[in-house]
Amino acid sequence: MLMPQREPGFSMYVLDIFHIKTKGVVVAGVASSGTLKEGDPLVLEKANGRDIDTVCTGLDIFTGTTVEAGAQVGVHVDIAAMEEIEQGDLLVFGEHLQER
Repeated sequence: MLMPQREPGFSMYVLDIFHIKTKGVVVAGVASSGTLKEGDPLVLEKANGRDIDTVCTGLDIFTGTTVEAGAQVGVHVDIAAMEEIEQGDLLVFGEHLQER
């Protein structure tokens, strides 16, 4: 039996991390797949195997008008300490969570 193909969920490798006084922690990168909107749940997958659950609290889109594959984006995340995030960490949502 063939299963319907589903669009992969959002994923983005972290290229840079900022703390903006009025916005909190913002991670920047280029979306690899999927789409993202404010309020979406996310998981930050760290290289050491530790996962951090968070949520998208805002978006800064640097290319285009929507967050989709190829878009340069700043994702505001609900993480208290930016020291918890490193370049190369993977931010994921959607189908990626079901594959873990």
